[in-house]
Amino acid sequence: MRYLLFLTGLLLAQKAFEGTVVYAARFEGEMAKQLGDMLRASLPERFVLYYRGDKVRMDMGETILLADYSAKKAYILNPSLQTYTEQSIEGQDKSDENKPEVKKTKEKTKILGYVAEKYEATVASEQGPVKLEIWATSQLKGPQHGKNPLASGVEIQGFPLKIVSQVSGIDLKIVFLATEISQTPPAEDLFQIPAGYVKEESEEVPQD
Repeated sequence: MRYLLFLTGLLLAQKAFEGTVVYAARFEGEMAKQLGDMLRASLPERFVLYYRGDKVRMDMGETILLADYSAKKAYILNPSLQTYTEQSIEGQDKSDENKPEVKKTKEKTKILGYVAEKYEATVASEQGPVKLEIWATSQLKGPQHGKNPLASGVEIQGFPLKIVSQVSGIDLKIVFLATEISQTPPAEDLFQIPAGYVKEESEEVPQD
């Protein structure tokens, strides 16, 4: 799904998380039963997020996202072609007008041994409003700059361990569930464009 390429935020916190988080990805709902393999082909089975300082890397199947928040740049890498595109991420959080309202519920659960609290939010998309359910733990501090890329730009207190997106207008949910967490800082070269990659020109994403 195309929307996976613009989920490029991070979660503000006092002490930055540095490490690696692996999320398993799946579809749920009646449409998932009907479309099965077609949907599965559109979503990688796992997403791996690496955090180091103000840099983030997200491996999502055949595509890699690199975000450098100090440089205000994001890069989409295509390893099979050894190419990449560059986009500016400056100004994504300048306006409060389109920020979703977030509601913290009283529900709690445990994920990977961490106590996770449930948050609810609705965000705008080209297909219509998307309802989000985010289970986050306060036992892990958010990364240095911004929001979790899989949480559609929603700011919450804590680190998201499970994110459920309800697709607008149909019985279909996209679920990301953390299955592994390491607090060992990733190697610096993971956040660099590999030697030999060729830059492709791309249209800038309009900033609100």
